[in-house]
Amino acid sequence: MSEAIVEKRRGISPVWILPLLAICLGGWLLFKSYRDAGIDITLLVNDSSGIVVDKTAVVYKGNTVGIVKEIHGTDDLQGVILTIEMNKNAEPHLVEDLKFWVEKVDVEAGRITGLDTLLSGNYIGVQLGTSTKPARSFVALSRRPPVPENAPGLHLTLQTEELNSLEIGSGIYHRDILIGSVQEYTLQEDDIVSIDIYIQPEYQNRVKKESRFWNASGITLSGGISDLKIHVASLASIIKGGIMMQTPETLKDSLPAENGQTFILYDDFEKAEYGIPMTLVLPTGEGIKKDSTSIMYRGLEVGLIKELTINRDEEGHSVTAHILLDPRAESILREGTVFYMVKPEFSYKGIRNLDRILTGTYITFVPGNGAFQDHFQVRPENPPQVKKKGDPGDLEFLLTRTDLGSINIGSPILYKKIPVGEITDFTLREKEDDVLLTGLIRKKYAGLLKTTSRFYNLSGVEVTAGLSGVKIQTGNLETIVDGGVSFFTPVKGKNAENGRTFKVFDDLETAENNDRIKITIHFDRTDGLKKGTKVKYHGIEIGMVSSVFYENNMETITVEAMLEEDTATLLKDETQFWMVRPEFSLTGTQHLDTILGGPYIAIAPGEGGLRVEFDALPDAPAAVDKQAGLSIVLEADDLFSLKRGNHVYYRKVVVGEITGYELSTTFQKVLINVLIYEPFIPVVRENTKFWNASGIHVRGGVLSGLSVSTESLEGLLAGGIALATPEIDQMGEAVTDGHHFTLFGEAKEAWQKWSPEIVPEKGEEK
Repeated sequence: MSEAIVEKRRGISPVWILPLLAICLGGWLLFKSYRDAGIDITLLVNDSSGIVVDKTAVVYKGNTVGIVKEIHGTDDLQGVILTIEMNKNAEPHLVEDLKFWVEKVDVEAGRITGLDTLLSGNYIGVQLGTSTKPARSFVALSRRPPVPENAPGLHLTLQTEELNSLEIGSGIYHRDILIGSVQEYTLQEDDIVSIDIYIQPEYQNRVKKESRFWNASGITLSGGISDLKIHVASLASIIKGGIMMQTPETLKDSLPAENGQTFILYDDFEKAEYGIPMTLVLPTGEGIKKDSTSIMYRGLEVGLIKELTINRDEEGHSVTAHILLDPRAESILREGTVFYMVKPEFSYKGIRNLDRILTGTYITFVPGNGAFQDHFQVRPENPPQVKKKGDPGDLEFLLTRTDLGSINIGSPILYKKIPVGEITDFTLREKEDDVLLTGLIRKKYAGLLKTTSRFYNLSGVEVTAGLSGVKIQTGNLETIVDGGVSFFTPVKGKNAENGRTFKVFDDLETAENNDRIKITIHFDRTDGLKKGTKVKYHGIEIGMVSSVFYENNMETITVEAMLEEDTATLLKDETQFWMVRPEFSLTGTQHLDTILGGPYIAIAPGEGGLRVEFDALPDAPAAVDKQAGLSIVLEADDLFSLKRGNHVYYRKVVVGEITGYELSTTFQKVLINVLIYEPFIPVVRENTKFWNASGIHVRGGVLSGLSVSTESLEGLLAGGIALATPEIDQMGEAVTDGHHFTLFGEAKEAWQKWSPEIVPEKGEEK
């Protein structure tokens, strides 16, 4: 018998490999967590609104450097302490003068800050300190601190008597470019307001020791009725306040400004005495006033007359006006610029510039090209209009109009309120008794004009007033002043070619209605009829009233309406029209939707040949069940608050209406006639349930709880019927006209949960 030989194997059993790996991995994770562990600090804030644990971050220059881990109140309940885990690499910067604040949307004195938090949520901002003393507890500032004094850039002080609409964060602008912002402001003991501003590093060389600063905040009004002046700065400065900075041309070579330098903040560019000097020679000084008459361009003031001198010339005593020009308008000082006066004009041609009676004469110009020039002759009237020529690729076409109106050479052509061209010429055609306009659309917009496009007049201001209110239609400022036309393309068409002729309609509404069907309806009374009243078929708008007027007998009101082109099949000999308005009576109310939407004209199609002139019914027809649909009868113990015209709902969608009611032959039941509109006929099956949807249904009690329900607001106020159809295997067959159903007083809970997928059978839906 052989003996077993036992050999001892040296080394580690494979069984221990996995535990050893687990130990190594655990050790690595422990080391990594220690190495990367954050540093806990506390931050005292006044309010923790919008701060969320594990979500609200500490952000430095757009990078997350910490996260809020805990929130709890102070012992005296006067504040909130946040425990924040800062990134480990932030440890060297956790010093005693490190600044924190909560960044959130803030609306104060017309200033809005923190708009970026609308999407990201509130966060905690941080600004580095300069101390070397470590700290772990901090107190949050009430708002973002100013830029540190050691930050690159230019730190200056402005002094003024009044702060006006300036705020912390208001911009500093140079040639309408934002170059800095207001950091702080204080009221000194001598009642002077001191404003600390910061100029960004890339713009600091633009500021010289002789630069001028003036307040450009909002809109400035001055003067009286006869010399009212309006000065508007940039849109940004209107909203937030702002300061303009410029350096006079003669002082461009002065030394750069230094940190800590103090400047005066003037009220406007006039008081800053920065305006560029120029002179204008006028044939007369009539209507011209010192410090009042303005140089205007497209409604904006760009200069002011500061001095008037009388010239002793051969042709008469002309006047030289010494102008202080806004530096932003310096580009107009060119040889080709033409200046002229705008004042009220009365002639056989009509009245022009009537607004100047109140606001006074002003001087405007047409910018030109050429060498620099600062002395000009002023024309006594507008420069003559010159026919303009197009460039290669521009699209030239013709427009016809009954009269010229306020359209002129140079009037803009707009597409979706964007100028895409202009009127270049016009001629009077005696034979056609109209005006032929030449239009030009610039090359890059030429593809917008199609053969199906329509033009309409957009000149001046159109005001339509009536009992229903006032409607004001205008284009942009340029079309109000210079006149203009606009166009749109209702349907696809080919690109228009040079020389194509289009008609200019009087307004947008007339242009839109050009391809609609015009009908005439005669009414015995107005019933709230007016231009814009809608025409509806089954509650869907199919047209609109374009005009309302009395006939010769002053008793009949004639309405002209424009209907959609595809509604022609409704216009037959027996078609009926009537007014739908709110009705209130002891039995209930009807048509409550017209309280807000206004009365409308309803239509019930009939038979016969095509017709476009009708006599309206004094009231809704006695029955409208001749229209296509399914006529059924509901049997009820009483009528409830139902009446003719009440709606029938399926899943709160109107699918039919009550057309009438009567007592049964035994006087035991009320028979209610219902018409289900044609598109919804498949919904009604043999086992469909109907119930009264009028008013409010209350179930339960005080102790067990109350359940309050209503089918719809209209059903609550006016009455109505609701229906539900069971699932496919229980719904039953389709029904035909005259089928009877029971009308229940209220719905069972199970009915309202039915949601069958109903597939119309052949012949049920056209």
